[in-house]
Amino acid sequence: MKHIILLFFFNFIFFSCRNEEIESTKPKFEITVNNVTNNSISINYNIQNINSEKYLICSQSEDFDIQNYQVKIPIQSNEGTLTVSNLIANKKYYIKGWYASGYSNTITSNTKEFTFTTTTDKNLGLNPDNGNFIYLMHSELDPSKSYLYIITRQIQQYPTQAKKIVLHKIDLNGNLLWSKLIQDSDSPSVSLKHNGHKIQFLSDNNIAVITGKSNQKATIITKINPINGDEIWKKEFPLIDADGYQGTTIFGYSYHNNVIKIITGPGDWHNSEEVFIDNNGNVLSQRTIIQNPNNQGVSNGKYMNDGSVVSISAQNKSSQNTLWTVEGCIRKFDFSNSTSNTLWSKYYGDYGGDDGFENYFIKNNHFYIDGFYGGNSGYSDKQHWILKTDFDGNIIWQNKLPAKQYFIYQGLDFFSDDQKNLYSLMNEIATQYNVITLTKFDENGNFIWEWSDGIGYNTDPFIANRAFEINNNEFIILGDRSTNQTGIGHIRLLRIKVD
Repeated sequence: MKHIILLFFFNFIFFSCRNEEIESTKPKFEITVNNVTNNSISINYNIQNINSEKYLICSQSEDFDIQNYQVKIPIQSNEGTLTVSNLIANKKYYIKGWYASGYSNTITSNTKEFTFTTTTDKNLGLNPDNGNFIYLMHSELDPSKSYLYIITRQIQQYPTQAKKIVLHKIDLNGNLLWSKLIQDSDSPSVSLKHNGHKIQFLSDNNIAVITGKSNQKATIITKINPINGDEIWKKEFPLIDADGYQGTTIFGYSYHNNVIKIITGPGDWHNSEEVFIDNNGNVLSQRTIIQNPNNQGVSNGKYMNDGSVVSISAQNKSSQNTLWTVEGCIRKFDFSNSTSNTLWSKYYGDYGGDDGFENYFIKNNHFYIDGFYGGNSGYSDKQHWILKTDFDGNIIWQNKLPAKQYFIYQGLDFFSDDQKNLYSLMNEIATQYNVITLTKFDENGNFIWEWSDGIGYNTDPFIANRAFEINNNEFIILGDRSTNQTGIGHIRLLRIKVD
């Protein structure tokens, strides 16, 4: 009996050790959630006895594997933390690890919602004269992100005349620091993109305010000291007669290498005026650009480094059955020999549902474009549309987001931050409704969040002008709010924090 007990005890010890040895060499891959934000999920991982390639994979679909996923991140160590970024707020994600012989445990996690807090909503107190309306024409944030400079213009109701163009300096809380009267005479008409009124920060740390006189047919530049608002100089640049028409609407503009470059004129098929001006107001060149009758005119143009001009906008396009449709369009122009020649044109969108490009900027040798996509049946399937193309107009990526049915979308501003995220400021209009939205995308055009000043439908007459990122995830939106009453209206500043 004693021998039997000893044999049993020996076998128990032997097999226990053997099991521990097997367990110690068995592959182990475990993951747990470490932290969750509104656009990321951090994962702790612990790996043993796995020498093959290892990845963390993530998807919004429960049915996912190494061949079918949204995000794949290589794992370089056996223990640590990885963060899955650029996720959509308030969404459920499935996450697991993969190695050559299998998978880890699967975990789920919901990203948090973004919260938007309005920290300032202020009427700047820039009241118009009796019987006048006041409009915000242009605004800029100074390079240090400490002050805002805005141009306002008053318009008499009866008769309709533009008076009192004023530059104002305000702090980021909407407190007025000073105001400087720039012009008290007729000026160019209001246009959707406020062409004809611009603020330009110069390389000598001063400000150029660009306006114009409709009756004297001249572009006016006033150079201002940004600290105290003192005028340094004011100069008029008369327009050369172009086709018997003259106009100070700005159809093309750039500031390169200390030179202001402006294309003005009556637009459409008429000749235009080009003038290059240095920081001291000296005219470096001025000429009439003859419009080639076989080419379209410049709209929202910018100068390229090679001297050509790119124009990105919505343009009419004739189909084979002679019906017209509006499409997004990129055109490149050459002004050699003072003649406007189109080097190439490319259209974007589908026939039948008016598409359009609203705003764009040039960065890192690419065009970033913001607009709307009309689909094949107009308003019923309209979408917010952003694109990235190379300098030949080839699409690198594009993204389309669902939009409100029967609304018209007006692009107000489009810009990027230091992290390459993109921001689109839009005015959504339908009959009596008016909704302002600020939408954030990552550098590849993926949606991150959208702020709106109204839930669904909004009758507030506020029209935004510009948006600025003043701190990380903190923004200022400027615009004007009008009413049906005579002689009122005001400039509004919204300061918004995103968490």
